[in-house]
Amino acid sequence: MENSNELDVFLESLRDCFGLWSSRFDEALNMIASNSAIPNLHRKLLLTPERVEIIRRHTCENAAPLIIGAKIGVLWSIVTGQRELYVLGPILTQPITWSMAEKLIEPYNLSFFNKRALIDCMMHIPAISTVSFFQFTVLLHRYVTGNAVDISDFIYDMPPAQGKEREERNAHSPLINEHELLSRVKTGNLDFRGALATAGTGSRGIRASIDPIRQAKYSVVAFITLCTRAAIEGGLSADAAYTLSDTYTEMVDGCRSISEIAAVSHTMYEDLIRRVHRIHSAPGISRPIQSSRDYIEEHVTDAITVEDLAERSGYTPYYFTRLFKTETGFTVKDFILRTKIDEAKRLLVNTEMSVLNISESLKFSSQSYFTHQFERIEGMTPSQFRQKNQKVN
Repeated sequence: MENSNELDVFLESLRDCFGLWSSRFDEALNMIASNSAIPNLHRKLLLTPERVEIIRRHTCENAAPLIIGAKIGVLWSIVTGQRELYVLGPILTQPITWSMAEKLIEPYNLSFFNKRALIDCMMHIPAISTVSFFQFTVLLHRYVTGNAVDISDFIYDMPPAQGKEREERNAHSPLINEHELLSRVKTGNLDFRGALATAGTGSRGIRASIDPIRQAKYSVVAFITLCTRAAIEGGLSADAAYTLSDTYTEMVDGCRSISEIAAVSHTMYEDLIRRVHRIHSAPGISRPIQSSRDYIEEHVTDAITVEDLAERSGYTPYYFTRLFKTETGFTVKDFILRTKIDEAKRLLVNTEMSVLNISESLKFSSQSYFTHQFERIEGMTPSQFRQKNQKVN
């Protein structure tokens, strides 16, 4: 049951911080209240006769949030309360220009006056990433119903698209791409770079009246939350996943540019995928050993000892080292070293940290020892690896 006090504060916060509008409707779909700057847009695009029937049927048959899309590229989410419906939106999934809006409404064959009026409305619709929008919908559902919901439970009513229209929607609505991103985390799919580049999760959701860096941080923190949940569903332990989530969230908070935020987002995403992939590719590993591997990866910047790991597992150091080698194929020392090298590779590609600083942060005894071990495993020095894998902006 909704707590109206907390719910009102939450909805007003969404409007003040993100420009995200909210409205309330009764069971007959009459608007009760709205903080939208253009509430008439609901009547023009959301409450068409076809959609009214879809919304009414949904509220009777399903308790999960309903995501509704219009052909011009806007989204709403609808959460069903005890006697009222709560609507978030409309939103655009990325900022658009006047000319982009003109192309989107071409199929409607509107009069000149109505065309200009609709475009003017569209230019006032906030642009918010679907990752953030879905997370806000999850929170709204919790406030309204008191129950948790996952984005995989959402119901969608998206307009059909064919030919050129499908190509335009793919360019303006990353909804499908972001579902693919989370699916890759859950399955540990290493073929993720194309989907990551297409979705661009770290750079959307900018609104002119909001500091772009702060808005990018909000979007990426929401993305981290969703990826964390997907990783847990994929088999990563909750302790490991939430520790990583906290670590990457702190890293985002310390970023000073959108490029730094994007780099953290990409690093986090790849890190979670590779961890889930390792779990799926080694199903015979026991829980204590998997927990030890997770711990090593979580504390890659710490000085980890066999004794610490054995104590955490409840085994003697002798038995633990033998079991670890049998199940993973690596000695504990070699696994720790390779984990540190993997982290070094991510830092070399995604940050501007010097080789010396990377060596020190990963607790190598010296830069020369770090370089020697890196070259032994990767076949090239850290500097050569960075140069070879340098990202092109």
